[in-house]
Amino acid sequence: MNFENKIATTASHSTQTLKDLLQWVVVHLFDAPTDKKNEAVKSALDNISKTMGVDRCHFALVHPEQQHLVWLGEGVTDNQKTNRAPYGSFDPDSYTWLLDHLSQNEYLYLENIETDLPGDANKPKDLLLEFGYASSFFVALKKGNVLLGWIGFGKEKGNIDWQPKDLETIQAICSYLYTAVTRFLSFKALKIQAGILQEAERMAQMGSWEFDLRTKRLRTSEQFDEIFGLESKLPAHSLKQVLRNLGASNWQQLKGHFEALYRSGSEIETTHQLIIDGEPRFFRVLSKLKISKKGAPYKLSGIVQEVTRQKLMDEELENTRIKQSLIFKNIRDYITLYRVEGPGKYIIDSFNDTAFELQKYFVADIKKEDILNRDLKDYLLNKVGLPEVHVVEKLKVMDELVSTRQQTSHDEEVQRPDGSWIHLKSSLTPIVEGGQVTYLLWSAHDITQLQETQKKLLEKDREYRLALRASKLGFYKWNMAEDFLYLDEAYSEMLGLGSKPNVVSTSFMENRLVEGNYTHLRSLLENSMASQESTSFFESEAEYETPEGIKRVYSSALFMRTKDYPAGLLLGFARDITDQKLAEERLKESEARWRTLHDAASDAIVIVENDVFVDINRAALDVFGCLDKSEIIGKTPWSFSPEMQPDGSLSREKGLAYIRRAIEGERLKFSWIHCRADGTPFEAEVSLSAIHFQGRLLVQGIVRDVTEKMQMIRAIRESEEKYRSLVEYSLQGILIMVDGKVRYFNNAYVELLGYSKDEIYKMDRQSMLALVHPQDMEELERFKEYDLTQPILLEFRFRRKDGNFRWVRCRVGRMPLTDHNSIVVTAIDITEQKKAHELALISATESEDRERQRIAAELHDGLGQLLSSSVLNLGAMKASVKQLDEKARRNYKTALETIKTALDETRMISHNLMPKTIKDFGYSLAVEQLINSLNEASDVQLSFFTNFREGRLSPILERNLYRITQEAVTNIVKHSKAQSGVVQLMKYPEMLILTIEDDGTGFDPAAVDSKNHIGLRNIAIRSETIGARLDIDSRPGNGTIIALQIPLIHE
Repeated sequence: MNFENKIATTASHSTQTLKDLLQWVVVHLFDAPTDKKNEAVKSALDNISKTMGVDRCHFALVHPEQQHLVWLGEGVTDNQKTNRAPYGSFDPDSYTWLLDHLSQNEYLYLENIETDLPGDANKPKDLLLEFGYASSFFVALKKGNVLLGWIGFGKEKGNIDWQPKDLETIQAICSYLYTAVTRFLSFKALKIQAGILQEAERMAQMGSWEFDLRTKRLRTSEQFDEIFGLESKLPAHSLKQVLRNLGASNWQQLKGHFEALYRSGSEIETTHQLIIDGEPRFFRVLSKLKISKKGAPYKLSGIVQEVTRQKLMDEELENTRIKQSLIFKNIRDYITLYRVEGPGKYIIDSFNDTAFELQKYFVADIKKEDILNRDLKDYLLNKVGLPEVHVVEKLKVMDELVSTRQQTSHDEEVQRPDGSWIHLKSSLTPIVEGGQVTYLLWSAHDITQLQETQKKLLEKDREYRLALRASKLGFYKWNMAEDFLYLDEAYSEMLGLGSKPNVVSTSFMENRLVEGNYTHLRSLLENSMASQESTSFFESEAEYETPEGIKRVYSSALFMRTKDYPAGLLLGFARDITDQKLAEERLKESEARWRTLHDAASDAIVIVENDVFVDINRAALDVFGCLDKSEIIGKTPWSFSPEMQPDGSLSREKGLAYIRRAIEGERLKFSWIHCRADGTPFEAEVSLSAIHFQGRLLVQGIVRDVTEKMQMIRAIRESEEKYRSLVEYSLQGILIMVDGKVRYFNNAYVELLGYSKDEIYKMDRQSMLALVHPQDMEELERFKEYDLTQPILLEFRFRRKDGNFRWVRCRVGRMPLTDHNSIVVTAIDITEQKKAHELALISATESEDRERQRIAAELHDGLGQLLSSSVLNLGAMKASVKQLDEKARRNYKTALETIKTALDETRMISHNLMPKTIKDFGYSLAVEQLINSLNEASDVQLSFFTNFREGRLSPILERNLYRITQEAVTNIVKHSKAQSGVVQLMKYPEMLILTIEDDGTGFDPAAVDSKNHIGLRNIAIRSETIGARLDIDSRPGNGTIIALQIPLIHE
């Protein structure tokens, strides 16, 4: 059995008791006695409950003129018996409410359906279906705006869950029910009622006739006469009269009927469309031919029934069935019909295309023939592959549904091949035939989008509430028939009533108003109430006294009058604008201050609107060289500019671009060439920004004449360029370091270091110090002790990238005009200068030594020989001297000793000037000889230690070391007042160290004047000659230590 036939069968079966019931109601209910009425209607209702498979069936009939209940009753199943009153009065207010409720319902609305109720024949009625409750099905009959009655079905358990997709199905059932009832009432029901045939004909619009072939006379009933416009008082009509009233075209329609009747020889039934009173109407004609015993026809009889409405109903029902079939095949909901063959035995009877597409999610290559007429359990287990426990559970639910005959609904989820999920709202509905459930109808529709929409709506609702709370809008409602206002939490909090909704009296609100506000608000409200419109809108501002002080509240209100609110309803939103008003007042004060500053400012201030000057201050007159504001206002900024700016752009286009950017919110500052009124150009610094002034969007410009400033800047730049050229092309290396990082250096510095520019930029203070010669690090370490407020000079050696050491002289000072730890270093290579100086020293010392050697030779060979000769000559006179007197002998002796002393001094001076021991035996032996001679000639105990006795040093080094040692120990003997002294020479692989120490009185080296201490100066000169580092450590009372460090690379 297909789905459409299933609907028809179910409808037909369910309406048998409806036909009986409505037949009885139409004919007897108004006049029947109460006990008969109660008994018959209640019995019919009970029967309907059982037949429809529901728990309750409600029925009510309302008098169409008196508008009160004629009968109200309830039918229930055997296990739902109650003691409710079968009928009662009908409250007019309830009647009005129900009528309005039905008139507003638009779930399903069937137009132009006619019914035959007493006194209301052939008048249009509306059949309205309401699905307002999940467990009920409700049908109401109306005539215009008059409620005639209703019938409803309900269940105590489960749901009759009629979905919007079921509306077409319900429409088809109701149309069928209504047609069946009207047919039964019109044509069959009243015919079997003895004694009321005439009433039956009238109600069924059916007329009878009889035509005597012998007399040619036609007898008709009143209904027949009424249908064809014949005079009903005549006992019979002539055939000519009937044909005249019927018309030629109508007769041609009926002529074929009678010809067919003669051919059949018995009886025939046909339906014809006749034109009556200019309107097409349908008639059903049933005719019978009476034959005499001789076999000749002698009489025709029959009935004529107007079936216009039934014909239209049949067509509508057929259209509905076609539509239902199309819906079944094309509806996007999923529909499947299962045939019940026993517990757990359900055959897949039919399904629509949408349901078939759903099955493809489970089995991609499924075909319809693989599903139809297949056992559901076998299909789910073996084809779909569902777990047996799930299949058993599903069949159990279906078995329970068959047992209880109660519709069920639930939510399902199906996973698509792409992994997403479909959410279904599904239901199983039992179909009852002959008291047995023969089919189960499964229907489902996709609620995936609905759920997503609901989720979005909930989110939007939450956002709306948050936005409403964030905007601090308060809501209020006033039913003007009452003396109370409803205030939501925001409005309550605004008035200082806490953070919860409140209901307050109108007098409370009036008392809160600041004096002078009530009259204004009352006037606005009265104007709205006096308006002819059903709704009116007004805005207001008022001041209220609150615990926090006076607050100003803005309100937008809607006043309306409706049937529910005849006195009026006021709805509105309120917002606290206290801060806003205060801000507006401050804005006005600010605007006033701005105007004062605007006029008194020393810079030129211009206001631009729509690309022209609309206001300027007095300073702008001076800048542009004008006498009156009228010379500037109304003109464009580029009218006071040359045609083109220095970058080649047109002043007008560039100016418009700047103004547009300022309007869009940018704060701009740029250079511009303006012209004065006499055409003289000047350089300007312009600032633009958008301002809101008195509700207008303006552009404010500050124009500053910077001609002199720019000239100064250019002069400075030229000076800087000259300075940069000097620095770049300087022969001195220049380095700038900031916070220990290299920031700048010139080409001379690159040449000095021998590194690339990239390598130098990567250096820091530590990597720079790593290039310094280890022997010069101590000198640079002392560099830390200076604060560099005054530049210092340093000389040291550093290693170039090629590995060679070079001497540099550096000037180091702090960088001025900066907050950072910045230093500037200027350096010059003095290696060649150092070499020249060293050579000069060596030459000087060698010259001195040669001169010493020459003098020593002359003293030895000249003066020494003379003195020796004098001693010999005087010795030869010794015998003669004895002959002289005592005085002469004393003089002789004195002269001889003097000459001997002179000879000894000459020999000693000659030896000191150039000891022969140094040349012959080297430094160590010469020093030992020097120490021994001094120990013999003085009380100071001198000693000498060395680890270098083998080998010789260079002559220059030996001579200079000896002279330094000689000078030092001579000072010990002559000046130190020491008891002892030590000379020590230690040789290391790269270093030679000479120390000379005494325990004498000591002295302050810083207080020594080199001019008056020739010995110390000579020591310093000879130390420098041999490249030694000289250190003198001495303090008064603590003796003296002289230390020399001589690098052996000089050898």
